[in-house]
Formats: sequence, structure tokens, C-alpha cells
Amino acid sequence: MRILTLLASLIFFSTQGFAAGDASGQGNVSQHKNVPAVAQPKRAQMDETPKSHSRSRDNRADKTFIVAGGVQLINFLHFGTGLKGGIYLDEDSLLELNYATGTFGFLGADSKYTFVTADFQHFVGNSFYLFAGAGIRDYEEKNDSFGFIKSSSLPDRKTTFSRRSSVAELGLGNRWQFDTLTLGCDWISYSVPLATMSSKSKYEGEFTDSEKTRKQSDFNTHSRRGTFTAVRFYLGVSL
Repeated sequence: MRILTLLASLIFFSTQGFAAGDASGQGNVSQHKNVPAVAQPKRAQMDETPKSHSRSRDNRADKTFIVAGGVQLINFLHFGTGLKGGIYLDEDSLLELNYATGTFGFLGADSKYTFVTADFQHFVGNSFYLFAGAGIRDYEEKNDSFGFIKSSSLPDRKTTFSRRSSVAELGLGNRWQFDTLTLGCDWISYSVPLATMSSKSKYEGEFTDSEKTRKQSDFNTHSRRGTFTAVRFYLGVSL
């Protein structure tokens, strides 16, 4: 009898425990059902910003060639004009052909530079670039022995010297591209003579041999020096 009573007690308490568990489970389920679903945050959708065309590099991306004209100072004294034309290889590099002249005169002494160069230009930023190239430089120098002083009692003596040299050059600048409009400046460049291609001398009037030797030596010194070109401003179009 004790065994039967013990078994009956175990069965009773077991059924009560399961019933309580079921009730608790149903309560939890009902509580979950009553809790509104938390709205998942929507993924932020950012509007795709159209590609800006205000930057020079972006505006160069679809360009094929450039044509421009400008002004410059050669050796900081010779003012002149120039032309350039180039072909874009991509938005960061191009090949250019440049033509530039500069003249200077003072008290009967006149000199003139003429450059024709081919350059490779590479942009290292939005508008800043470096360039290097080679070409031909003509330098001519004319001198009136008496400058602005004229006298019938003195013979008129003049000299004309010219030299053509091959040159190599390096430089840097900035170029800003506004759609088709191009504005730029080669801030400074330096060209160094590599070899003399031709040289001419002309004397008008009477000169002693020592005078000719001295004048020729002075010209050789001037014409074999390197040349600075500063603030070459140019304006043109790129298509």
C-alpha cells in the first residue's frame, strides 16, 4: 500500500508540473504574440552623385587635342608670344609642340630667341604638371657699335651673330580646364644647349682682327648658356 501511495503521489505531482509548464509556455507565447515586431531600420539609400565636371582632371578626360596661344618672358628680359598644340594621351598626359619667340633691345643692341620644342607633359594633380622635351633654339644678336650715338665723322659699324642649337628642357606649370576653355601657365622652364647646329657671323664696317675675335668670343659665351622661360601664360581650347 505504501508503494502504491508513493507512486500515486509522484504521478500527481508530475502531472501538476507539466500543466504548470504548459500554462507558462502558453503565456510566454501569448506575450510574444502581443509584442509588436520591431521595425527593421531600412538601409540608407544614398543618391548617386553625378560626376562633377568642375575639376580640371574630369574635364580633360574626354579631350583629344589642345590649341592655344600666349605670351612669355625668355631669360626674364625677352618678351614675346608663342603657340602650342597638343594631343591628349589620357587625362593625365599629352604630347605638345611649342613655338615661342622673345626679343629685347637696348641702346643699339638687339637680341632674339626662337624656340621650337616637342614636350611630354604629365599631370601629377588636378591641374599641376611637369614637362620635359627637346627641340631647336635660334639665338640672334645684332649690335650697333655706337648705339644711339650717330655722327658723320664716325664710321657705321654693325655686327650680326646667330647660332642654332639643339636643346633639352624641363619645366612645370598649371593648366585649368573649363569644359572646352583652357587656361594655363608654364611657371618656369629651363633649356640647356646640347650641340651647335649652325653659327653665322656678319660684320659691317671696319673691324680689326682683335675686335672680331673679342666680339665673336662674347657672342659664343652668351649663345651657349642655358635659357630660362618664365610665366608663359596661354589661353586656348581643348576638344
